Amino acid sequence: IWFPIEERDIATTIAVSFNPIGCAIGTVVPPILVSKNGGMTTLLLSEAILQLVLFFAAILLFAEEPRVPPSRTAFVRRESRHLSRIETGSEILHAQVIGKQIQDCLKNRNFILLVLSYGMSLGILNAFFTIINQITRPAGYTDDDAGLFGFALIATGMVGAMLFGTLMNKIQRYNQLLKLGFVFTAALTLLVVLEIRPNNTTMLLICFAGAGFFSMPLSVVAFSCGVECMYPVEEEITTGILMSSGQIFGIVLTLVIGWLISIQPDYGDSYVFEKSYIVVTSISFVAAGFSLLYNGPYKRLENDAESSSTFETTSQT
Repeated sequence: IWFPIEERDIATTIAVSFNPIGCAIGTVVPPILVSKNGGMTTLLLSEAILQLVLFFAAILLFAEEPRVPPSRTAFVRRESRHLSRIETGSEILHAQVIGKQIQDCLKNRNFILLVLSYGMSLGILNAFFTIINQITRPAGYTDDDAGLFGFALIATGMVGAMLFGTLMNKIQRYNQLLKLGFVFTAALTLLVVLEIRPNNTTMLLICFAGAGFFSMPLSVVAFSCGVECMYPVEEEITTGILMSSGQIFGIVLTLVIGWLISIQPDYGDSYVFEKSYIVVTSISFVAAGFSLLYNGPYKRLENDAESSSTFETTSQT
């Protein structure tokens, strides 16, 4: 809605990249402010002030839409939204229209495949972020080591997101990039759990970096695929459903994996393919399988192409 066709993918990439930055800040700052002598009040007060400032800034400064639509699809979407509000005549009826769009999403086979594959993959990534120290501690790694692994995951993930975003902007092969990302994410997730063994820091660091490089760009590609697949459904709805699926899977997987880790013994000098690893790798490969079945259409791109052709024909005439 805010950017022309040639800038949409890059804008999405930049926006998505700020999420892991926030995760990194949330991992680093609390230990600095909180200690055995206190600091929790300062941490919570700082978070509350920051959130209130951002909240009021969004309310007061952020416009609902640009004055001039940057593309034909943005123009059609804005007109459709305004017409819907006029016809329904109330916010309640407008909410019913939104509910109908959500139902359309949940009835679409390709979108359901996308929701399942992305939700599982994001759930695994969120679980890694949340309990990475618990995952690596049985092999003898410290919290500092876990922080290093998490940093590698985030840093290479941002590089991968920018690379994927650039490719999306140039070749616009969203489906192929989606499948490529999921397959490599599953393979590298398997490598990560195979390398979680004592005194293997360098190799484990490389595996975490590789997993981050392919897993974090999935958000950029999945959001674009969702919009393309369900156009003219509003982008907020498709993106919201995808994000919600990731959070739900993330909560469940964090609890399940954390519990499985709590009942497994320390390795000593041996390596055991634990039940938690079976869960992680199984879900990663199931997610990759769902992504391979996904074959959503490029409705928004096709609409943009048709609109451009019509404009060029009209101009020549």
